[in-house]
Amino acid sequence: MSPKTGNLIVSRGNYEITKKKEINEYYDILLPLYKKYGYKPALRGMKSADVHGFTIQMYVGMGFFPTQEDAIKCHEDAEYKKAVDFRKKFMTDYQLSLFSIPDVEVFGQLEDIYKNSKEQYEEDMSFIIYRNNMDTNNVSQITEYASKMNEVMGRFHAEPYYYGKKIKDIEGESTGDYIGVTYFPNVMKAKECFLDDEYYELSQKREKFTTDFNTTIYGPVVQ
Repeated sequence: MSPKTGNLIVSRGNYEITKKKEINEYYDILLPLYKKYGYKPALRGMKSADVHGFTIQMYVGMGFFPTQEDAIKCHEDAEYKKAVDFRKKFMTDYQLSLFSIPDVEVFGQLEDIYKNSKEQYEEDMSFIIYRNNMDTNNVSQITEYASKMNEVMGRFHAEPYYYGKKIKDIEGESTGDYIGVTYFPNVMKAKECFLDDEYYELSQKREKFTTDFNTTIYGPVVQ
């Protein structure tokens, strides 16, 4: 099973979950603006564990724009600046990046996920986000590795969701030009996968063609 691709924005930050009033007011400002530019929500999650590397932010949100240009124009809109000013009242360590169709066909030609995206966030899913930089001179080796890794992770009922390449950091800075998102049935099943001996042995081979590898497990957002 192959992931899909598209014009994805990924936001990460920290906030006190008790500040529900501020969080709701923020999205009341932000989402109408986003939807004016064609945005479709995808996922929200709360960090459960870092597998490779370290991610300071506890919360992540993802969604899709029709085009890269729509995403960039939206975040240059004066109304977005108002949303940023409000967000700063309750959120820290904020980071926002735009990803799009990858230039390396590790999984073959991928379908754009936008047309099948939903109209509201999924908040009860378990998933991983992995980020890395790749030596694109070794595409055949990377493709072979990805196929074997998907086979191993498939034993734990993993389902690839998204794969793309970073276009730009809109706010803050992030490492890893390539990103992948994969669903798991639950957080425990994801952790079992990463403790698997075959996964570990295969992951050691990744160092031949990737750097700055980071993987984080996310679960449902605690209300």
